[in-house]
Amino acid sequence: MTLFEKISLLGLAAVAVVASASDSNVIILCVWVLAMAYGFGAYWLFRRRPGPVAWVRVAAGIGFAVALIDSVNSFRLRRGSFEQLGPVLPGLVCLGLGAYLLAHRRAPDRVAAYRPLFVRAAAVFGVVAVFAYCPVTLAAYRAVLFALNQDQPYLLDNLRMFDYAQRTDQALAEKDGPAAVAYARRSYAAGNRWLGHDSLAERRRVSMTYTNLYKAYRCLGDAAYSQAKYAEALRSYRLGHAFLARSDDRLDDGPPALFWEEEKAWSLENLGLCCLKLHRPAQSDSLFGRALGAYNRAHPAPDVYTARFIADLARSQAAGRHWGPSARLYQRANRLLATQAGPDAAAARLANSLNLVLAYLALDSLRPAQRTLGALALPAGDSASRGLLRLYTGTCYFKQGRYAPADQMWRTALRYYQALGDTYWAPVYGCELLLAKNNLVRGAYPLARQQAETAQSLVVRKMGTKATQYAQCEGVLAGVDQALGKYDAAARQYAEVLATYQHDAEQSETMEAHAELAELALVRGNLPAAQEHVAGALAQLARGETLSRPGQTGLLNVAADVSYAAGRWATAGAQYRQTLAINARFDQLRSPTTAAAWNGLGLLATEQRHWARADSLFAGALALQDALFGAQHPATATVCLNFALLRIRQGRLAEASALIERAQQIADAALPPDHDLFGNLSEARGDVARRQQNAGAARDYYKNALLIYVRKFGPAHWRAQQAHRKLSA
Repeated sequence: MTLFEKISLLGLAAVAVVASASDSNVIILCVWVLAMAYGFGAYWLFRRRPGPVAWVRVAAGIGFAVALIDSVNSFRLRRGSFEQLGPVLPGLVCLGLGAYLLAHRRAPDRVAAYRPLFVRAAAVFGVVAVFAYCPVTLAAYRAVLFALNQDQPYLLDNLRMFDYAQRTDQALAEKDGPAAVAYARRSYAAGNRWLGHDSLAERRRVSMTYTNLYKAYRCLGDAAYSQAKYAEALRSYRLGHAFLARSDDRLDDGPPALFWEEEKAWSLENLGLCCLKLHRPAQSDSLFGRALGAYNRAHPAPDVYTARFIADLARSQAAGRHWGPSARLYQRANRLLATQAGPDAAAARLANSLNLVLAYLALDSLRPAQRTLGALALPAGDSASRGLLRLYTGTCYFKQGRYAPADQMWRTALRYYQALGDTYWAPVYGCELLLAKNNLVRGAYPLARQQAETAQSLVVRKMGTKATQYAQCEGVLAGVDQALGKYDAAARQYAEVLATYQHDAEQSETMEAHAELAELALVRGNLPAAQEHVAGALAQLARGETLSRPGQTGLLNVAADVSYAAGRWATAGAQYRQTLAINARFDQLRSPTTAAAWNGLGLLATEQRHWARADSLFAGALALQDALFGAQHPATATVCLNFALLRIRQGRLAEASALIERAQQIADAALPPDHDLFGNLSEARGDVARRQQNAGAARDYYKNALLIYVRKFGPAHWRAQQAHRKLSA
């Protein structure tokens, strides 16, 4: 380097350092001065003895000048095509001189002559290339640009945008959601200040700030979701999705970036999952549908993720009690997964199949449910799925009236889940509750109470007393109390259950609670309350839905009982027959509701003096009760009693006495001594004695019945008044 060149460069550098603190344009001026010196004075600047030939010096100087002038735009973050080509000329000079030196490496004079120019070319190329090609995301490079542009707030905002974006990425890597949001917001603000406006045409230049805000809020949402704070997660996901939806991720003016278009589908899925957890099925339906549409636009060819979105929508439909559409969606997802190989697809098919079985069970479609269960291939060691298979198989048995096999299946499922530890407490609770319901139906009241209390204690420990699951257990306990004649306690429990369900429960649970309260009100002689609860239960049906499934025939029978008590015999008969038609259509005539409908129709036929028809109906009901529960079930005692009353009216007193005796034996074995059924039996014995012209015995029986009724219901109850009239006759 010549003395002139050294003095010039050192002088320019000193001026640049001093002046750039207040005006970065001084640096630009210095670069221009240096470029002009190279462009017009290279012939003299690079001359030495020995040295490069004149044309090489001039060509190198011109290349250096062009590159330095071009780098001025890079200082200001303007990187067009011209700026990208800036380092080419000094690069070619460097490459040519390097090749020359390599070719003449054994000629010391030539090496000594051309090496200084090669070093200059390499230095100029390196500096210019850094400014032309170095990414702004590099912190050290940004620090240099900050120093060069201190008086350019417009450019500093652009640099800050990248600086905060990098800090956002670091916070995301550390899963620090609050810090990520704070940095992403600063990056977004700086980017929009740099942009000057937020028009659709220019937004893609700061699209990174939008997607970073999406990722930051998603990080916050993920953390809240993992802690079951679903409302908080939903707020974060919504904020993130709003920024993602507003981002413009097009490359130049081409189509949107595929990655971010697909990410919109996953963002919508996160929103849907939160709504599903918050029991907002209408919202989750919409969100999962939009997610599926967004994914299909990004990936027109269906794949395993398409099936995942379809299954999400099926889950949401199931949460909204739309079991038919849910089942069809699960079938569609599994048809798609059948074309996919690999363990992920197999696991998804298994999960969908189990959920499909649940939909079939809700629809009372037992044969498809059992076919699907029979076709399941469970992986070795998957105790959770095996437990669920046993759980659903037991439910099929329960709906078919096969209570002993159902009990066995549910006990097996319970053992599977208990072995898995406390993580699976919810399935353990479910098994205990189902076992309690099964024993309630079977008339094993002490065992039903014990299992319901076990399930309830588990819920109290995990969720507290306000949970719907607590109310489900309370409903079983109320059923036990009602069966044992503890009507006041049962009424209080049912009222608490209904209050909980009306606040947060599915339609079917609220409907069931109303039906149980209606049945209890009938027993207690409160017909208006029974009618009110039947109306409340029917109001829980979805718009346009009718009672059409076997699972709803319990309510239908209760409605028929209320109609019978109100004297609307034609309506009651139609409702009982509707129960039988539904059960026949679903091939579930072997059901307690069938026996109850036959019993109700038998009562109607008795009132209408259709003796032969009543005889057939009671006989059928009694035979079905025996087939379902054996000879010692309390409900069998009620049918025996009604059959006996028919026999009394027919004058077949010996048969009536035998039926009463059988009912008495069942009641003695299963019910407490203050149960009102004993009053019914005593009243029936009085009717037999009166027919036998034994007035004294009849009076004693009626007196005993009246005493039981008054103690149980009070003197105003219709049964007490009826017994009083018979006693006074």
